[in-house]
Amino acid sequence: MLEKVKPTAMGLDGLPDWFIRLSAPAFAEPLTYLFNLSLDQSVVPHQWKSSSITPLPKVRHPDTCNDYRPISITPVVSRIMEKELVRSLIYPVFNHPDYNHFFSDQFAFRPTGSTTSALIYLLHKLTYLLQEHEYVHIIALDFSKAFDSVRHCSLVSKLSNFPVPDCLHNWIVDYLNTRQHLTKVGRDRSGFLTTNASIIQGSGLGPVSYIFSASDLHPVYPLNILFKYADDTYLLVPAVSSGSIPEELKNISQWATDNNLKLNTAKSREMIVCLPKVSTLNKPYLATGLTRVQQLTVLGVTISDTLSAAAHVHDLATKAAASLYALKTLKAHGLQGQPLWDVTQATLVAQLTYASPAWSGFLNSEENSKLQSVLNKATRYKLLTPNCKTIDELFNSADTNLFTAVTSNPDHVLYQLLPPVNWLLSAQKNSWFYFTTSTKLFTAK
Repeated sequence: MLEKVKPTAMGLDGLPDWFIRLSAPAFAEPLTYLFNLSLDQSVVPHQWKSSSITPLPKVRHPDTCNDYRPISITPVVSRIMEKELVRSLIYPVFNHPDYNHFFSDQFAFRPTGSTTSALIYLLHKLTYLLQEHEYVHIIALDFSKAFDSVRHCSLVSKLSNFPVPDCLHNWIVDYLNTRQHLTKVGRDRSGFLTTNASIIQGSGLGPVSYIFSASDLHPVYPLNILFKYADDTYLLVPAVSSGSIPEELKNISQWATDNNLKLNTAKSREMIVCLPKVSTLNKPYLATGLTRVQQLTVLGVTISDTLSAAAHVHDLATKAAASLYALKTLKAHGLQGQPLWDVTQATLVAQLTYASPAWSGFLNSEENSKLQSVLNKATRYKLLTPNCKTIDELFNSADTNLFTAVTSNPDHVLYQLLPPVNWLLSAQKNSWFYFTTSTKLFTAK
């Protein structure tokens, strides 16, 4: 574990990542002893309870504190132990048969979870509802500084409702107790202040902590669907349940208040999605105080109220133009061959294929050609190899990889969306077959 520590910022303990990797043979045994002793006694070294915060500007000319993003940094050694505790003792709780329903609507900070999975879940549920309902409301909810507001006492209380080992529960209690942080700006440092809220950003335990904090947020009515990606929360309401929206928002707002959060209705958005053939319908009056929009950006993908991919393709083309300019600049400064191709794959191609299994099926031929023209241009500029994959091949590869990952892992977050599987035993060949109802074909498994 020490040898595999990635380059990262150094905490207040003064131990840099390169030193930990270099000295791993010497430190592995004593640190193993300290890790086990810390967990067994449920005591966290006080050096691990201090964080440094570096404010980074979010805008070009920051004027107020809100124009800065606080970057929290914790000790590297503490993060190593926290991540191992999460992998070994907390991740199994998410797949526990008696408790997995608390986390089935959360797609962040858990194994196999991703923005791609969250978008697929959204579009799957949305199109399923549109088969039976004239339109569906999508409400994007915004919580103000959700990660910074979670009370430690509330988090520990919720954690006790799940089958977490007692030693780990008590370790987390001590981990959250008397934590302190300071702010660093250049060479200047503030004094330490004690905090009794936030999930401890920059830690290995913090992101998973928010999952437990939000595990009891669910819709009031069973027809409505609520799903989350970290603190990004989305509510789907079919046409027949439009009248339930005020009560759903009241429930979410009350949950936020009870958990020391605040639902920011000014930044929350509502969009009514319908099929193109009924796009002229008389949309219901919005009496919830939300802003109604025709396009909604969900986890980096633009979704329109008719499920058209045109707006998202336009955004991709705009970003691609900027990436092409930057890549040509790198080439002009001497970057050539494989290194240049690798940079193009990591930037331009990654932009075009981000979360593609969720939205590539909504493309028409014109939009598909527009994306292919970007790759053609990159090939002409020699930013990619002449035999690079086409946009269709990239999409198909991403689809295949994801589908293989889902079907081969019952614990995958998207496994719940698969249709029921019918297994038939062939008496003659004594082998199992999988019957795919959509194609009426038997495929050997």
